[in-house]
Amino acid sequence: AELIAGLKADHKSEYHIRDMERRLGIFAQHFAGFITEVETKAINEWLRDLKGTDNDGKDIIFAPKTRNHYRNAVAQLFNYARDHGYLPKGMPTEVEGVKPLDVVPPENEIFTVEEMIELLNHAPEYLIAPLAIKAFSGVRTEEMVRMDWSAVNFETKHITLSADVTKTKQRRLIPMAENLVAWLAPFRGSTGRISARWVTPQTLVQAFDRFGRSREIHVGANKFRNSYISYRVAVTHDVQRVALESGNSPRIIQREYLELATEADGKRWFNIRPPETRELAPGEKTRPAKPRTIIRKRCGA
Repeated sequence: AELIAGLKADHKSEYHIRDMERRLGIFAQHFAGFITEVETKAINEWLRDLKGTDNDGKDIIFAPKTRNHYRNAVAQLFNYARDHGYLPKGMPTEVEGVKPLDVVPPENEIFTVEEMIELLNHAPEYLIAPLAIKAFSGVRTEEMVRMDWSAVNFETKHITLSADVTKTKQRRLIPMAENLVAWLAPFRGSTGRISARWVTPQTLVQAFDRFGRSREIHVGANKFRNSYISYRVAVTHDVQRVALESGNSPRIIQREYLELATEADGKRWFNIRPPETRELAPGEKTRPAKPRTIIRKRCGA
């Protein structure tokens, strides 16, 4: 509790604080005694036994990368305890004996152009803006939930994410491709949060997942962002530029996003435009207030 209070007082990012509360909360439930009694062997065993749940509620074993995140959170707790006199100062902590696991980065999964056409063509109206923004600007889900319509500038064709919205707590300016401008045009003049319907990143991800399943398309947690970065690099051939636009490091983009898409596919991706008319999603009703007619017709790229 003291560690979390300190992170909040130091204005650390909400993402970091949330993750620390969740991971250390699980650790504290398992180790209910004194921190001086927790040993390296017990921490290793705890990490090996960690499990999560998939979208179907089934238990899954955490991947090495996730286990490393938990290990790092516990290490931060033990370092805090040492710095504040709960553990002997100047002495190694038990966590230092827990070695991080080697991680082989998996190949990032991206949407095909046809899959994105299918999703946007059948999306209910309340999902269109979040889907298009994530697909064609690379905004993180956590950022999407906090985004306000004031961040979308139709005149300069840019999305401006303020420091209190971004994961890195650094202001970010993202150019809007012409197709993204077209997808958002019917919502011009809207105010308030773009994803006001969803309270947390998890609920927005769940909405994407449910809709994807209805179209028999797998929608992963990072698949939209992976797609944007991959297709954007393929089109621009400029890693530094895409790193600035996406709020990622050039090293990560070089390692994980190159050669996942061709330049031709990238051009098709950023040419996915709304049709003059759009097919109704199941249960959706025509909204006369919107400046378009909705009938059954497919869009194309």
